[in-house]
Amino acid sequence: MALNQTNKLVWIVETIYKARKITFEELNRQWMDNEDLSGGEEMLKRTFHKWKWNIFDTFGLSIECEKAAPYRYYIANVDDLKSGSIEKWLLSTLSVSNSLLESKSIKDRIILEDVPSGREYLEPIIDAMKKNRFVHINYLNYWKGDTRDHYVMPLCVKLFRQRWYMVGRNWPAGKDIVFCLDRIQDFRLSSHTFEYPEDFDPLEYFKGCIGVIPGEECSIEKVTIKVSTSQANYLRDLPLHESQQESERTDSYSIFELQVRPTFDFLQELLWNGENLEVLEPYWLRKEIAGKIKRMWNKYKYTMNKSIGKKLEDLFIEWHYRIIKASENTSHFTKDGLMYNSIPNEQNEVIWFSSPKRVLFLLKDQNQIGEETWDEDIREWLTDTENDTTEQRLMAKEANRNLSHSFIRNIAYLFWGLSKVDNDNPWWYDEVTKHIDEVKDFFNTQPFAIVECKKQPGGGMLKDEELKRHLSEFGDLLQKEIEILSPTMIVCTSRLIYDFVIKMYPHDELICIGKEHNSIRFHAPTGTLIFCSYHPSAFSKSPNEIYEGVMHHYRAFLRCKDQIITK
Repeated sequence: MALNQTNKLVWIVETIYKARKITFEELNRQWMDNEDLSGGEEMLKRTFHKWKWNIFDTFGLSIECEKAAPYRYYIANVDDLKSGSIEKWLLSTLSVSNSLLESKSIKDRIILEDVPSGREYLEPIIDAMKKNRFVHINYLNYWKGDTRDHYVMPLCVKLFRQRWYMVGRNWPAGKDIVFCLDRIQDFRLSSHTFEYPEDFDPLEYFKGCIGVIPGEECSIEKVTIKVSTSQANYLRDLPLHESQQESERTDSYSIFELQVRPTFDFLQELLWNGENLEVLEPYWLRKEIAGKIKRMWNKYKYTMNKSIGKKLEDLFIEWHYRIIKASENTSHFTKDGLMYNSIPNEQNEVIWFSSPKRVLFLLKDQNQIGEETWDEDIREWLTDTENDTTEQRLMAKEANRNLSHSFIRNIAYLFWGLSKVDNDNPWWYDEVTKHIDEVKDFFNTQPFAIVECKKQPGGGMLKDEELKRHLSEFGDLLQKEIEILSPTMIVCTSRLIYDFVIKMYPHDELICIGKEHNSIRFHAPTGTLIFCSYHPSAFSKSPNEIYEGVMHHYRAFLRCKDQIITK
């Protein structure tokens, strides 16, 4: 059907819908007024009746006439226009198109939103769906930053936030994947056909979901939200979900209840409402939203007050004073925190807070040989400073940057593993060692933190009794330092340190990963992982054991992360 013809059908539907009931004479009068469509020619009654059938065939709308005078026309199944059908969407879209085509004289005063590419693939995908043909696509993965080839059955398409998405069943794995059309790099129609799977129903697939992320891993549950009065008006006009019901309404707030799958898209919708919306139930979702807000705040808070460096300096003054007051046998004090590298400190802090993986290594104390007090500020381990007045000091730092010592190298391997390991790439120890140059570069350029739990330098070995005493006397200051750094991954290099750290968090908020993974805890509200590790310089353990001792638990966490978060 020609576009102009379709526009005429849309105009008739819209005119009758607005009038609710209208005579043919009045309809013809308005038709003549719209010269862009009518061309100044009257609408013949036989033409109108022909168009009525075209409207029914195209949009599924039945236009009927009253059986008594004044014989007005109306849309008999007008409720269909309120449904989420493709006919309603098409009618609405074409209606807007009509208005725009009739408004060329004021085109500079009509501002449209740019829509991403991808429309070029919509028609061939729909064609493939009609014929049940496989398709080859090369797809860009935003999360991994690479492209991958997929051979899929196109099962359905969905429009969300001005983007088209396709659900495709991957062959031969049989996994249903949601693809965004504007991320398709290449598309080819296969000659092979498939039988549409009986176990797939598009409406069931997205049932209870907001957006395009299916809720395969989470069930539909009741979510109760409290919304400010001003924002409640928006939610009444544009509900978050079709199940939304207003259960309470006061002068200052409203309570809404929804039956949804709390997927990532739904959480984003909640956060979009900002301070005007509060999640009341379920409790786990309330904690999850609170954790996201806290992590957002952590990215900004240092710029709202003082930098990490300044906060730590203030803390170290208090810490050193308390050590001297406690009559400790040494006046030496170890400074630590976010490690210095080739990037300026201020920029390093920005990168640190913007990273979802902020790794902190909690060591015991600084190893001091004899009376020498070298490296009292271990943040300078990797950088040359004006205080490096001896060749020995410069050589020691160069050795650190080159990962020459097993102690530093083990830390670098752990830092790499915690930053890089995911479900697709486990990064086993042997594989990491083959990428030593990449590990070295990563270690010297990316932000990470090291903190000595005991600030006085010691000998080659720190006894548990001494460490326990220090944690008892100065543990409040250590906790402050950890809070200033705000890590998301804490590697505790002894069981005593691990026990101390997990006591910083409410017991009921810490999640265990099965009985066989007692050396890892997850704090869901802040998204913090706590590991119990061998010490990087443990003589009784091989580098492989030190690395895998952490990675074994981390991989287990990643495998069940989604289930853990939704508990």
